[in-house]
Amino acid sequence: PMVAIISMDGLLVFSGSLILMDVLASKGATASQTMRKILRNPPLIGISLGLVVGLLGITLPTGFSLFADFLGDTASPVLLFALGIILSQSAAVSRPMLPVAIAGMKLVVHPLLALVVLGSVLQLSPELRNPGVMVAAAPCGVMAFMLAMNYAVRVDAISRAILYSSIGSLVTVTIAAGL
Repeated sequence: PMVAIISMDGLLVFSGSLILMDVLASKGATASQTMRKILRNPPLIGISLGLVVGLLGITLPTGFSLFADFLGDTASPVLLFALGIILSQSAAVSRPMLPVAIAGMKLVVHPLLALVVLGSVLQLSPELRNPGVMVAAAPCGVMAFMLAMNYAVRVDAISRAILYSSIGSLVTVTIAAGL
């Protein structure tokens, strides 16, 4: 269930968010210019190619797979390094409670909502419900930081929310694991 959750999140939520951000960032552009921007978005190209390769059952050459694995393994450490640089250089956040609110929503509201929806509304068994609650109890993802940098959005609040939620998730993931 955990792999399915992460895969569907990447495919639907992440792709949809990228498309929405490209549309919103293209104010004043024609529909064809916006579509061209969406079709040239590197993460969307990667997701699309991965989906096609997976659905068609294509086996990639070993060298390419090894390179892709190495490249993928470096993404999170590089983003965390960039996050550390931003945190070390940033002054006070203009709205200091915003990162606290984001982290609180992610660590408290999100897991409780997942527990209610998966447990009470969908009435899933604990074997299917608990992985979803654990994913919801995890910290804010570094992907939001990457997207903010990519779309030239201020990263001070996002970087602090990631830091706060990473610390707080030590408690929330432990509680979720005990369900």
